[in-house]
Amino acid sequence: MKLKLRSRLAAAVGAAALALTTVGAAGPAAAHSHLGVPDLCTSFATRVSAAEGAPADQRISGVLCEPEAARGKTVQLLLHGGTYDHTYWTMRGDSRKPSYVEAAVRSGHAVLAIDRLGTGRSSAPHSSTYTSSTSELVTHQIVRLLRDRGYSKVVLVGNSFGATSARMVAVQYPEDVDGLILTGEGGLPNPATFEAMGPLWTTADQHPLLAHRGLDPGYLALKTGAKGPWFYDRTTADPRVIEYDEMTTEPGVYPRTPAR
Repeated sequence: MKLKLRSRLAAAVGAAALALTTVGAAGPAAAHSHLGVPDLCTSFATRVSAAEGAPADQRISGVLCEPEAARGKTVQLLLHGGTYDHTYWTMRGDSRKPSYVEAAVRSGHAVLAIDRLGTGRSSAPHSSTYTSSTSELVTHQIVRLLRDRGYSKVVLVGNSFGATSARMVAVQYPEDVDGLILTGEGGLPNPATFEAMGPLWTTADQHPLLAHRGLDPGYLALKTGAKGPWFYDRTTADPRVIEYDEMTTEPGVYPRTPAR
């Protein structure tokens, strides 16, 4: 059991380590107490399969924003990183500036920001349901849905773990992707970083903020207080942003074999 947990921790650390390149004034969450969701945005939900050949019995939720001028043209599919949900893209790191979604919509772009399985309002199946390619398979199904809605082009926008997943979708399903925007994804892994971050993870059922969700031990989460020193430059970041980020952490199931 300890060996299995250690392998999951290593994968989770890798996902979080990718976010280290986003350290800056607003931090990776771009979080603030004010939502940045335009009025034209609506709730989104669809059913997907978590594995090849499995029934479409899992729910993916999110928010869909469709400016009239963008319909039938290009849509951005936003994939958040580990420890976050779709609000990564709808929160303002600075109350004086727009969220990513607001900025995109103001520029006339359609966007769909989703909650990965296990996060936000999406389904949280038992961790044994996941495979090493679940994230890519789910994204593929959502891309097909967007094509069916009439969008001629789909651009994948990913941060950290979401960026890695977006890359792998482009490799496994090249016909799905018309463009890639990747942020917060590091280069070669740093073994020392992996080792240092390992103790900062816990199982979600033992996390004070997540235990009430009833998740099995296959779901991992960063301990409260870990994001501040690892994801932010405290000399420039707003302390309220860091606090919000710490208090809204999300669980995740990470593949034992990182995508390559």
